[in-house]
Amino acid sequence: MFFREHFGKSSHHTTHLKYTKQVRRLNATDAKEALRQLLAPCSVTLKNPKSIENVILILETMKSVFSSLGRVGRDVDRSVGETVYRMMETIWADLTRLSNQHCKNAKFAEKLCGCHKYMIRFLGSEYFKHFAQSFCKQMADLFQKSGQSSFLYASGIAVESLSNVSEARGMLSQMLFHFTNTVLSICSNENSVRNNPDITEDFFDFCGRYVKYCPDLLLGSPNLERCAAKIFDFAIFSLRVEHREANRSAIFFLQDVLKLGTKEKSNMSNNRRVATEGMRKLLHAYSPKLAEMFFIIIAGSLPVQRVDDEDASITRILLALCKLLPAEQFHKMIEFGLSKLPKESVPQQEKQRLMNDFFGDRGVFRNPNIHAWNRVTVSFARSCRRYQRRNGSSSNSGSKKP
Repeated sequence: MFFREHFGKSSHHTTHLKYTKQVRRLNATDAKEALRQLLAPCSVTLKNPKSIENVILILETMKSVFSSLGRVGRDVDRSVGETVYRMMETIWADLTRLSNQHCKNAKFAEKLCGCHKYMIRFLGSEYFKHFAQSFCKQMADLFQKSGQSSFLYASGIAVESLSNVSEARGMLSQMLFHFTNTVLSICSNENSVRNNPDITEDFFDFCGRYVKYCPDLLLGSPNLERCAAKIFDFAIFSLRVEHREANRSAIFFLQDVLKLGTKEKSNMSNNRRVATEGMRKLLHAYSPKLAEMFFIIIAGSLPVQRVDDEDASITRILLALCKLLPAEQFHKMIEFGLSKLPKESVPQQEKQRLMNDFFGDRGVFRNPNIHAWNRVTVSFARSCRRYQRRNGSSSNSGSKKP
């Protein structure tokens, strides 16, 4: 048989990696046999590993197997997926036990979650949904216990897989609720956000997958209304923390949320319509706080690059809000944000100039072009910084806690 000719009885990690990609070329019967022989030693080792290094090596092997196989139904026969699913069932208890023992080890957490990522994508929702309940609870518990951001990332992959599985909605809701509470307990002030940028970044990536794949669950569920508000509030708070990845991840999240409202209502699915209504409720509640934070940042609390970054910027969020909100509400929002800037940050005439650049006869309010908006906001930002340098002041207003 092809497998035995090339693998023999060796269980050496490098030998396994060398041939896993060739499994896809086999017929279903030979592929299933090859996978049994590849994964059987993993099962044996996980029952009684000699060391954590031993476990990490097994996780690397399993990750390589799953990543090389592609996806069930597209790259390999469904019966091959069934074989892998059954083998995962046999090792799941041992994997859970080891995860609880070693979850605080960063390398172990990274390798475990890498293995989970490719396992989920290989199996697809058809098979993964059968042990998704255990997976979702386990990831939330492990993150709470360890604070390792890898568990957030792997959970985001699960959201992607399970978003269209009706029976999974309850477990996805619970997972979001638990992760949110844990993250907010870890990142409770500016210093803790700055010291845990990986958690902040992976959390907003995790929440962003809800926005992308099941937005009505995050933004339209009565059971998660307070949870969604906490996440939105934390995103606004994270905007002004002096850390590039923390800032950008929050900006990307807010941009994704606001994009929900840019599609014509006639073309929206019912789920997206529900999510958009929830998003508008959040905007109504938080637009004053958003405006205040935006102008604290524009006036100088963060580098000017945050104002006009090419793909994630304060200006892009302002433009999205301009498109979403009624004209009068957007006008009041800008006025409110400027009114909260202290006189030490910017002179009154610069505020008036910005209002004219936004809403005057030639204002960008009528021009949905990001380059025009960037010119206006960056000009204001630089004026603020020049004024503060001349007067020896800085823009430091704003809350220190989310």
